[in-house]
Amino acid sequence: MIDTTDEVLIPFNKLIPSARNVRKTGGKNVDDLAENIAVEGVLQNLLVIPAKKGRFEVIAGERRRLAFGKLVETGRKAATAPLPCRVRSPEEAERLSLAENALREAMHWLDQFEAFRLLVEAGDSIEDVAARFGVSPTVVARRMKLANVSPVLIEAARNGQATQEQLIALAITDDHALQEEVWKAARHEWDRNPQHLRVSITKGQAHVKHDRIAQFVGVKAYKKAGGAIVRDLFGDDQYLTDAELLQQLARAKLDEAVDAVRAEGWCWVEPVDHFDYGGMSRYGRIYLVPVARSGEESAKLEALQQEAEQIELDHGDEPPDDIAARLQEIDGRVEALSGTTRSFKPEEMAIAGVFVGIDHNGGLRLEKGYVRPEDKRKLATIQDNPRLGPSTEDEVDQETQGLSAKLVEDLSAHRSAALRTMLMDRPDIGLRAVVHALTARVVYDFGGHDVSACHISGTDSHWAIKSSAAGMENARAWTAFVQRREEWRKRLPASTADLWGWIQEQDSDTLLSLLAFCAASTVDVIVKAGGAKPSGTHRHGDKLGAALGLDMGDWWTATAGGYFGRVSKALIVEAARDARGAQDLEVQALGPLKKGSAAVEAERLVAGMRWLPAYLRPKSASAA
Repeated sequence: MIDTTDEVLIPFNKLIPSARNVRKTGGKNVDDLAENIAVEGVLQNLLVIPAKKGRFEVIAGERRRLAFGKLVETGRKAATAPLPCRVRSPEEAERLSLAENALREAMHWLDQFEAFRLLVEAGDSIEDVAARFGVSPTVVARRMKLANVSPVLIEAARNGQATQEQLIALAITDDHALQEEVWKAARHEWDRNPQHLRVSITKGQAHVKHDRIAQFVGVKAYKKAGGAIVRDLFGDDQYLTDAELLQQLARAKLDEAVDAVRAEGWCWVEPVDHFDYGGMSRYGRIYLVPVARSGEESAKLEALQQEAEQIELDHGDEPPDDIAARLQEIDGRVEALSGTTRSFKPEEMAIAGVFVGIDHNGGLRLEKGYVRPEDKRKLATIQDNPRLGPSTEDEVDQETQGLSAKLVEDLSAHRSAALRTMLMDRPDIGLRAVVHALTARVVYDFGGHDVSACHISGTDSHWAIKSSAAGMENARAWTAFVQRREEWRKRLPASTADLWGWIQEQDSDTLLSLLAFCAASTVDVIVKAGGAKPSGTHRHGDKLGAALGLDMGDWWTATAGGYFGRVSKALIVEAARDARGAQDLEVQALGPLKKGSAAVEAERLVAGMRWLPAYLRPKSASAA
């Protein structure tokens, strides 16, 4: 009879798993625990109950049994080796199993850190410590790096005021004062997000992989110049700490690029911190043109072709390896000489210039062929086109005189929404709009970037429209467009993986309708406040509107909040006169009123009259 209170030793091969063990999930990864048992032995008794044929079911300690089994499988322990156990009655099995598994508490990570530190300081290796505690060496190594953290923050973590991931984020620096300063400054929960702490503690430093200036300069050049680097102890991140040195090296490298480009014969070369494509759109452009081969190049091409023909005559289709290699070399040179060479015209380069900067990937970027606004007419003279009409930006400036930039953005957003809503019901014009936009881009050597109101790029820029006008979600044009978009979403396959098959099954009318909707989804003639001046893109909106018969009176109404309250008192009165006539007594009564009252009264006076400001009025097909 076995005593059910004292520890007994039971051979491993007599122990079996029990269905009464309450732990059903997890516990299968026992590699680390096996290593610990190999070094320290089984330190805690297994709870077992008697089973048939002299065996015992393990009701608590199954992970220890599995871990020991790993050692048996690899020959490090014998199958008959005894394990310390306590035997209990079957009636107690589930209660004891529940008590052990439910009430057991894992060792706190800071207690692990202190225990690991003491053992390492006593001379144990990382691997030895890992084996003793049944964890991986990586866990021990990560815990040891917490020695880099201020004792003040370690104590905060013990009190539940800081987490392990927060300390890991602060451990990027070994400056305890800086760690504490960043921690105290982060007063709110969001501020103490590990990522936010990491950003705060590396403020002013450049991430080696993500910072474009750091990538442009390069770690090697930065270190050669004496720059310091901080490494994240818990990851692969590296930060360049000397921001001033980094900027100096970047400027020097850019200056070298500027000198090299200027030697090409450009009128001006301007280094930039970033490419302001909005501002650059106000510039004119010159483009690469085909360049005829020189007499020397033509003679080389002819000689190579004759040599290749002679080789084929002498050796047929299977020449020796050395001759075949020469023939391959000739083919490459012929292909290079036969290709079309393009270059800028020197007389145009004498007016144009180049922006030199760093792209978002840290590479050198050259934007060539830009003509300053004041030099556009000079360029037109060189290009035998001295007669220039008013520019698009001049026309829009006249139409929007007296309106704020934000109000113009608002009006242009409503105009974009109206164009979309009308275009999505006109497959014939949608087809023409798409062909026009693609032809301008594909055929005209980079000259088609600002000639179409349809921004054919495969994206729906609806967020730009919504964000440009307050209350757009309630506008008639916008709600009609959104409703159609939802209809198409329900009609189309749920996954793009099925889209091509669906398209193959549709008739021409369906595809043209879908094409019109997709074209409509790209329409954008918004004049962003503080952005680029209007270009040909915006004037194409006039042409598109004329083709569609757009009348903004169907889609927009002047209100006190949407228009009159955002313009001057003089423009309020002018609008009322325009709508009702200067002799109207109610219009004349606007004069003495304050602006706020006049705006409300003007809304009433023009209600139902379809009045539009000059910018929203229809353009004739010829004018557009």
